Amino acid sequence: MEFHLVEGQSVRLNCSKSMLLRQLMIVFLRGERLPKLQDDDSEDAKILHSALEKILMAGSNGLDYITLDVKDCGAAYRFLLAAAAVTPGHWQLTGTSRLLERPIQPLVDSLRSIGAEIESMPQGWRINGKNLKANEMEIDCTQSSQFASALWLIGERLGLRQLKTLPTPLPSSPYIELTKKMLAQYQMGMSFQREGDWSTTAVWYAFLAGQSHIHSLILKDLRLDSLQGDTVVAQWFLTFGVKTASADGGIRISRFSPSIDNAPIHFNFLDHPDLAPVLAVCAILCHRHVTLSGLSTLNHKESRRLDRIAQALSPFAIIHQQGNDTLEIAGETARKPEVPVALDTAGDHRLAMAFALLSLQYDVTLSDIGCVRKSYPAFTQYFRD
Repeated sequence: MEFHLVEGQSVRLNCSKSMLLRQLMIVFLRGERLPKLQDDDSEDAKILHSALEKILMAGSNGLDYITLDVKDCGAAYRFLLAAAAVTPGHWQLTGTSRLLERPIQPLVDSLRSIGAEIESMPQGWRINGKNLKANEMEIDCTQSSQFASALWLIGERLGLRQLKTLPTPLPSSPYIELTKKMLAQYQMGMSFQREGDWSTTAVWYAFLAGQSHIHSLILKDLRLDSLQGDTVVAQWFLTFGVKTASADGGIRISRFSPSIDNAPIHFNFLDHPDLAPVLAVCAILCHRHVTLSGLSTLNHKESRRLDRIAQALSPFAIIHQQGNDTLEIAGETARKPEVPVALDTAGDHRLAMAFALLSLQYDVTLSDIGCVRKSYPAFTQYFRD
């Protein structure tokens, strides 16, 4: 498999998954009509949209439990648990076996503390939704910032004025701020504007950094003043010789020759965990010594993402994993394996896109590229057989 792009090509991005999922929840909880999705929107958005439509069609549904299957969508899992708790009716929340292993108990406990009726079952949760009220709440977000976002999303129904979040510093805090800012915009009557996903752009920044025949790309529908926290990629990739400028309808990213500096680089992903797989691969492609810290939530993602990154990249360079928080990649030791390397993406969309970048310099095969549908269906237009 290989990339198929040309100089200066305009690359389509998915609509920001984080923003679209929050928009769907906000309009549902405010009693407004759900927006129509586009064919190339993320699979996660389609899963959440379908579940919300099912709730709307069911109404209070008598004594029957309505099954809400969110497949492998972690955000839908957390957001719908909270929404179902405050929506009169009987709901059964389920998903894949991997999803049901992912953290949610702190959110369950917090909702139960204000009277929510949530019962564990082998394949998920049974929820007796009802009207709930709470002026103040507390939530431990050590495992996921989505716990706090889920509570803020139902905050208007609860009458929530204060939400105490732990720990300090708070992992993935920009995602909580995104939730609060979008809620504030809706309360002021501002409409949602679709924009590209900054988390996905990291793939194209790393693509430019890791090859030599293409010098620039246009990334459509991006805003430098976006509410998305992962706009930090524009700053981080200056280190790897990729700069950013505004362009008509998006941004232009271009390669340049940075000052020669082989000093070790350190990135903290506490606020930006989705960027870690791509930056890890980029360290090898650019032969740079990079330390990645703030990775404590990665093993709670669609796969045990931190462990899989360390394992998958070990044939290409010396890798040191320090507990569940830090990964040190000695990119200066990058080497070409003697035989082709088969990489297991574990059905994880972030790993699939990151590992695909290795094909720029190495002979690799990926077990499953189709899993990118979860966030970026259009990716396979640019990377294929």
